[in-house]
Amino acid sequence: MNQELQETLRRGLDELDLDAPRLLPRLKLYFSELLLWNPKLGLLEADETEIITKHFLDCAAGIGVLRSIADQIIQDRDIDREGDALRLVDLGSGAGLPGVIIAMILSEDINLEVHLVEKQQRRCGFLRNIVPILGLNDVVSIHQKNFQEIPGKFDIVTSRAFRNLNGEQLALQRALLVPGGRIAAYKGRAETIEAEMGPEFRAADLIPLKVPGLEDERHMVVL
Repeated sequence: MNQELQETLRRGLDELDLDAPRLLPRLKLYFSELLLWNPKLGLLEADETEIITKHFLDCAAGIGVLRSIADQIIQDRDIDREGDALRLVDLGSGAGLPGVIIAMILSEDINLEVHLVEKQQRRCGFLRNIVPILGLNDVVSIHQKNFQEIPGKFDIVTSRAFRNLNGEQLALQRALLVPGGRIAAYKGRAETIEAEMGPEFRAADLIPLKVPGLEDERHMVVL
C-alpha cells in the first residue's frame, strides 16, 4: 500500500472514530493479500483506491451501528461481556467483506464469534488463508455451504452485496436468529431498498452510513 492510500485509509478510520494505529497494520496485510490473490481468484472488481474506499471503509462505516446492536442485545439479556460470546454470521462473505473487518474491530471490545458463510471454493480458499494471517483464528469460523445449511442460531445476521431483502429472503434469514436477534444488512440507496423490500420496508430501521471518501448513498437496514 503506497503512502497516499495509507493516508486515505488512516483519515477514513479517524473520521469513523476507529483506532487507526491499531487497525492499519492488519488492514495493510489484508490489502496486500487481496492484491496478490485477486487476479487469480476474481475476488473483487476494484482498483486499489476502490478497495480502500468502496470496501474497507464501506465495511467499517457500519461498525458503529453493529456495536450499538451488540450492546443492546447484551443489555437486554443481561449478558456478562466476559462470558458467552455473541454470534454473528456474514452471509455471502466473498473475500471477507464485511465479516473480516467486523471481526478485526468488534472482537477487541465484545466477546464475539464471527461466522463467514461462502459457498464458492475459491473464495473460501482465500478466507482460510487470510484469517490466520490477520490473527483471527480464535474469532472467525468459515463455512463453505449455502447459508440455509449452517448449524446453530445467531444474534446478528449481516450481509453486504448479497441478495434482495424480499419477504422470502427475510424469512430465511430470520430463521437463523435467536429470539431477540437482529438482521443488519449493508445496503445502498433508500429508494432501491424500499423497492426490493416491498411491505417489509415499513418494519425496518434505515440507518444512513457516511463512508469517508465516497459520495454514494449507503444505509444499514436493521430488522
